[in-house]
Amino acid sequence: MPTRAFTGLLFLSSYNPFFLLLAVRSYHRSCVIFTAAVVLFVVSLAALEVFLWSAKRKASYETRIVTVENRDADVAAYAATYLLPFLTIFGGGWQDILSVVLFLVFIGVIYVNSRMIYANPLLALHGYHLLLVRATTSTEVVPADKLQPQYILTHDRYLRNEDKVAVVDVTPDVLIGLTTAP
Repeated sequence: MPTRAFTGLLFLSSYNPFFLLLAVRSYHRSCVIFTAAVVLFVVSLAALEVFLWSAKRKASYETRIVTVENRDADVAAYAATYLLPFLTIFGGGWQDILSVVLFLVFIGVIYVNSRMIYANPLLALHGYHLLLVRATTSTEVVPADKLQPQYILTHDRYLRNEDKVAVVDVTPDVLIGLTTAP
């Protein structure tokens, strides 16, 4: 399971596009905000790349999808949280900046504690889709209600019941799909 610090960095990566937009918007307006936005952009991008690299190095196994539900809409809903800070950061003084920072901290705590850490727009930009599945490694028929729901990050836009997928565990409830078996 990723550490709290690493989960925090993964949260930052979910705001990577925001940091880029903020850097563009603050250019020639605020050197401090511009520099902070560029640093956060680079750190958050690096955090995601390290996450993907380390996850793909783990041993994979094959799992059979029993049920599947597309959760890409969760990513779009999360991206809507960009709107408030993007519109207000230059509306005033230090109070506006502090309120945006506190907003990001608040959203970050909710995001990490609710295990929405994988509803990440940067992962979507990398071509990953977020699906909620019930899957098993058993060759026996297992009722879906007996299986733990898990998120799977996969390049496959659609998975169907009975598809076999090579996966790696990120956490007990999050998998990364590597390939779909024919």
